[in-house]
Amino acid sequence: MCARRTPGAGIGPPRWASSRDAGDPGPIGAGEVQVWLIDLDAVTDVALGQDLAILGPQERGRAAAFATPTLRARHVAAHGALRRILSVHLGVPAATLAFCTSAWGRPFLSDTSRPFDFSLSHSGRLAVLAVSAGVRVGVDLERLCPDPPYEIAAAAFSAAERTLLARLAQDERAAAFYALWTRKEALAKGIGCGLDMDLTGLDVSPGLRLSGRPAPGRPRPRWSGGSSGEGSWRFHAMPDIPGFAAALALGGRARHVICRLYDRSLIAA
Repeated sequence: MCARRTPGAGIGPPRWASSRDAGDPGPIGAGEVQVWLIDLDAVTDVALGQDLAILGPQERGRAAAFATPTLRARHVAAHGALRRILSVHLGVPAATLAFCTSAWGRPFLSDTSRPFDFSLSHSGRLAVLAVSAGVRVGVDLERLCPDPPYEIAAAAFSAAERTLLARLAQDERAAAFYALWTRKEALAKGIGCGLDMDLTGLDVSPGLRLSGRPAPGRPRPRWSGGSSGEGSWRFHAMPDIPGFAAALALGGRARHVICRLYDRSLIAA
């Protein structure tokens, strides 16, 4: 489950916990993963100005490069939320956080003395952020389109994934396509290679849910040709997001995973 359950509560599908359900955010514990759902359009102009003030020069530069005010505002809101949430866990002002990137562009904290990892993805008006202490994470979010770009499958899907899509009825094919694609992107982000890796050698279909029923297999990727990360990654179920597909990849076993709705008013910069 993603959200905490009270004793005796029935086991149901994972859900997004509000601040009332999950309590005020605090420092993250060892082995814990928090996943935050952020509404990027629910930010006032005043709040956007405050978020812009805590961003670093590179983040502000990327925001300025967007073509429209809406895209700029969403970028600022997403990265402002990232800084605010990390500041709670690290106990430092949000504006003082410094970031580096790997050779493949994966961002991480410059202060490597603390075992914190994070992954941010945004699509349309929403963003999803995964933060962890001691567990590698990757997350992806995609807004659903009525006409999915199935041409991606030829270049990025494994033979097993393409066979799965071909066997599905039309009404299931689109949902399966986005489920596979978000899993693949989440895993690539978690590993840190992005989309530079050979995605056709990666099969993320085991354990995929179709029509509410899990497909045969466990929710772990299969690798062709061997990999140093083989066997250490798995997918964790996330709550539904109407109109979107999302996936969370974990590079190890998490002690606890909680999915929360982002409430900016509870997190000071």
